[in-house]
Amino acid sequence: MNSIARDQWFEIRCERLFKCDAELMERLFEFVAVERPSSEAIERVMKARINAQRGARFESFSEWSDVQKNTLYELAKREIDDLGYSASFAQPSDIEQRGYIPSND
Repeated sequence: MNSIARDQWFEIRCERLFKCDAELMERLFEFVAVERPSSEAIERVMKARINAQRGARFESFSEWSDVQKNTLYELAKREIDDLGYSASFAQPSDIEQRGYIPSND
């Protein structure tokens, strides 16, 4: 299994998801074939601060050391390979350059 048919996956950029993007929500519920809850219900759930970071700051990917970036790359690539998929990035630097991890800069 080298690839998944386009109708079998749904890409969600977390910044759109966490902003409660109405178009994304409509497409998401349609994709999973579930009746869409009211906008108010979605907003209430999305505003709940579960596991919210308090006090500390997590470095953006662009601030990571090369060792950290390479570690992420190796772990992700191993999982992708184990699941039978093909990683669409060739080098650790491709992860950020292609926008897989958004920069906070």
